[in-house]
Amino acid sequence: MEKKYFEIKDHRKNKSIPQWISTYISRIKTYMRPMDMFGEIEEPTIEGVYYSTVSIVNELIEQRKKSRQGINPTIKFDRENKIIRIYNSLDSLVLEIFDISHKADIQIYGYARVSTKKQSLKMQFEELKKFGCDRIVQEKVSATADRPLFDELLNSLKTGDTLAVWKLDRLGRSMLDLIKIIADLDAKGVKFVSMTENIDTTTATGKMMLMLFSIMAEYELEIRKERQQASKELARKAGKLGGRPKGLSKDAKRTAVVLKTMYQEKEGDKYKHSVSKICSALKISRATMYNYLKYMNVSKRGNLF
Repeated sequence: MEKKYFEIKDHRKNKSIPQWISTYISRIKTYMRPMDMFGEIEEPTIEGVYYSTVSIVNELIEQRKKSRQGINPTIKFDRENKIIRIYNSLDSLVLEIFDISHKADIQIYGYARVSTKKQSLKMQFEELKKFGCDRIVQEKVSATADRPLFDELLNSLKTGDTLAVWKLDRLGRSMLDLIKIIADLDAKGVKFVSMTENIDTTTATGKMMLMLFSIMAEYELEIRKERQQASKELARKAGKLGGRPKGLSKDAKRTAVVLKTMYQEKEGDKYKHSVSKICSALKISRATMYNYLKYMNVSKRGNLF
């Protein structure tokens, strides 16, 4: 599909254009860009701005024609300055249009989530729509489960975009998770908004709220560590040091009984079966053998466990 471009037309047909105004118009054409770069800005608006600018310059040309050698130098200087100001205004205008065209590429994304398929996303969708979201991603999945649509959304966000949620708990499964996601968004230059809590990461209040959340997340992490340490201490006192629970399966117990017999069996003053022979016969490793013996409360040859 052929792209359309804005054009500046000379409405003074069959009339010579002064060199300085030709340069002026050429400068505008140098900045020509495809119309689709200007987002939702309507073509007539852009053309109108250009036509208006050229029209003003033409008026100044007419003023210039009225100038004579005997004109007051101050007035002549003032008229020349007006023309220069028009040049500067156009340069600023072009930059402003480019800035608008860049912003037109920036999107506001909404993310709506419910934990079960029976719950409705309608309310969240309507609120995000009112907020002005260009695209709303809806997902029916628990926060603890994989969220493929959310992951895809995070990957598509770019600098300048905004991610909005109806409520903070729609974003993460825990305070730690929330802080990590928001920190990742901030690193990408993406603005985050939570509508219910009135959080906007680009405002001073929003940044303060994030600091509080960070403190809470750190506190949550410390509490989690303390609970884990307390659980380990209780397990240690109960004789459970973690890993697989104590005890053997039925097959292992039968093997342990045979092992005990073979291990303790003697011929005179010597043991009848060597350790390597026992392990080979029972198809177990030395480490397993000693674990089984310890389970059966059998003394190690020459030592006690």
